[in-house]
Amino acid sequence: MYRKKTYLVTLTICLILFIILSIMVKINFTYFIDHFGQLLFQQTPHQIQHLFKRFDKFFSPKTDLFYGFAISACLLAFSKIKDQLNLGIYSAIVISGTTLLAFIVNMTVKPLFGRIRPDGSKGFSYPSDHAMLAFALLISTAYILTLYINRTTPKLLIIISSVILTLFIGFSRVYLEKHFITDIIGGYLLSATILFSILYFANIYRKEIS
Repeated sequence: MYRKKTYLVTLTICLILFIILSIMVKINFTYFIDHFGQLLFQQTPHQIQHLFKRFDKFFSPKTDLFYGFAISACLLAFSKIKDQLNLGIYSAIVISGTTLLAFIVNMTVKPLFGRIRPDGSKGFSYPSDHAMLAFALLISTAYILTLYINRTTPKLLIIISSVILTLFIGFSRVYLEKHFITDIIGGYLLSATILFSILYFANIYRKEIS
């Protein structure tokens, strides 16, 4: 009961923050934040710039979607071998459901705002699909992997590394001038709303089969 309440409160907070940010974006009230973000990331060292470009190709929205289904399939197979099929199904629901829904929601929401990219290239900018899918894939996978591990140190390493990688992928888009910093933040908030919504309903399923 406590876990469900935590999920519900968290998704509500994330959704409210996303709505507030979206209103600010719509009325062009985020200029100074976005301008500061562009100046900040343009000053990054050459080695990090190279990593930005590599991660941008390796973690595209479509590849993240593929990774989500592939990881879900692996966890299902592993859980079946360990006679924990219910956990495998729960894992697949959370990871695949979050990445797929994030992909669909992003394609639906972006045209509603119609925000032009910083470099003027094709497609809309807000919210960032790279940020949304990276968050959906990496954070949901990190959460699920902690359920398979008993030791605290590996759990912390998985969580910390997934958060760092998610931030790195998202903000690489600012450096590449494909997104404003508020596009990234909006993507994270919307993806977090989706993740905790999936966790809320998936937790009901998990409780019923326990």
